Amino acid sequence: MKRKSIAIITSILMILLLPFTACSNKTAEENYNDEEITEKPTMAESDLSYIMQKGLIRVAVRDYNFITADDDDEESSSFDADIANAFAQYLDVDIEFVEIDWANKTFELDSKNVDCIINPVILTDNSGSSIEWSNAYINNPQILVIKSGLNEKYQAIEDCAGLKIATTKDSATKDLFADIEVEFIEFENVSEILDAIAEGDCDAGITNAVYALQVTGEGKAYEGLACGMEINPASAYIGFRNSSDIAEKFNKWFTEVSNDGYIEEMAAEYNLQSVLIKE
Repeated sequence: MKRKSIAIITSILMILLLPFTACSNKTAEENYNDEEITEKPTMAESDLSYIMQKGLIRVAVRDYNFITADDDDEESSSFDADIANAFAQYLDVDIEFVEIDWANKTFELDSKNVDCIINPVILTDNSGSSIEWSNAYINNPQILVIKSGLNEKYQAIEDCAGLKIATTKDSATKDLFADIEVEFIEFENVSEILDAIAEGDCDAGITNAVYALQVTGEGKAYEGLACGMEINPASAYIGFRNSSDIAEKFNKWFTEVSNDGYIEEMAAEYNLQSVLIKE
């Protein structure tokens, strides 16, 4: 009889404690979900609202030197950095430039570690599958950068036979040299490419025109280098998260300021009038 009473009491206690255990587990799960939502809102929400709410847009670049046109001047900037700063000012949010591993750019966007990417990009058939691209905002072909005074010597790809050419690791432009003998030396970013040419480690280099025009030539950071022939036509875009509504906002803003002449004035500061896209 005593043993039967103990069993009954134990059963009653288990029944009484069960609701508290269930409530405790449910609360922990809800707290976990709440923390996830607080840190990284879902894409069901407006991406623009997300940026406005946090008051900051994080702009990813492949090479931090890309946003400075002159390493000797801490206050200097670049055309692309000016575009990003002006857009952030239009949104009335702060801006932060972040250097990332370019191979991980889609992950960085999707995880909301950054909000957009601004380095020049050559779009391929697969480029738009996971990133929302803005309209092209400037022509930005891949060009040959060489020592000053050699422009006339290299007017076609065939003229480059025998050269040691600096390029980035993921450059698709190398394929255009398949019919001639050249040696490619791969680097992480454009700054390293220009350094290699300036120091004589390479004969020439492949880079984007917008950056090269800002840093090569008389009075510039790479005074002994010059922009040579165009190798591969391309344009510059800004990439946002897939299906992001910020891309449309940027396109509308850029059209308005272009019509007002603001973009042309900005480009003139960096001698980029020749590569502006004019409708």
